[in-house]
Amino acid sequence: MYEISLKINKEIGRKDGLAIQYGNLGNVFQIRGDLDNAVKMHEISLKMNKEIGRKRGMSSQYGNLGNVFRIRGDLDNAVKMYEKALKIDIELGNKKGMAVIYGNLGIVFQSDGELDKALEMFEKSLLIEEELGRKEGMASESSHIGTVNLIRGDLELAVEMYEKALKIFMDMGNKEGLAIQYGNLGLVYQTLGDLDKAVEMHEKALKINKELGRKEGIATQYSNLGIVYKQKGDKQKALDYWQKALGLFEQVGIPDKIELIQGWIDSLDDENDTAK
Repeated sequence: MYEISLKINKEIGRKDGLAIQYGNLGNVFQIRGDLDNAVKMHEISLKMNKEIGRKRGMSSQYGNLGNVFRIRGDLDNAVKMYEKALKIDIELGNKKGMAVIYGNLGIVFQSDGELDKALEMFEKSLLIEEELGRKEGMASESSHIGTVNLIRGDLELAVEMYEKALKIFMDMGNKEGLAIQYGNLGLVYQTLGDLDKAVEMHEKALKINKELGRKEGIATQYSNLGIVYKQKGDKQKALDYWQKALGLFEQVGIPDKIELIQGWIDSLDDENDTAK
């Protein structure tokens, strides 16, 4: 559909339409994992937006390029692209765009271990989302802040932020968001050593993921439950959950998760051999 639209826009010489469709194609390539073609499409779109002075389009493409670089792990270039997008959004007074970019910068800084900077970005994003009344953005940024605090070991604040996100997702009826937050809360209670509460949260997340048919989410909760039961000393239950998780991760094709879960299963087997 995007290619048909692109062809028509070329025939009528509509440059803004061309810029939009090249950007859309870039997003498709990004989702497919074809990052080289994603960069190519976003750069063509960026060039066209510059030619016609379409600043909103320039900001979008800088943001899209930042996303691709972030996925590639090229965090320095991701930051450069996001900062270019942010500068334009500030000039335009585009608060929605600013909130998105602050959030993306937070994700990059978190990935790079710069937790203070990450927290600063997520809090800026949350403040704007609250000003705009964008519930999904408020929930998302609250969740990000929860995760930074979980990594830092500030577990009470992590629970507070995850519960804030959970309440917003409940109000919205956003089941996917609910599943993620229950899973996050499970991780916090796991860290706190409240293993029964952790099981309760992971089981709630698992139930919703099953209702939605989210295989990756189901597998993630199986793996989390396996960890909790391993901590509880129930190795057989841990093994059962990890085998279920492994089967699903193999179905959806996530190599790093497959390797991780297989390693946990092998370590249990080694422990059993040693015990014998």
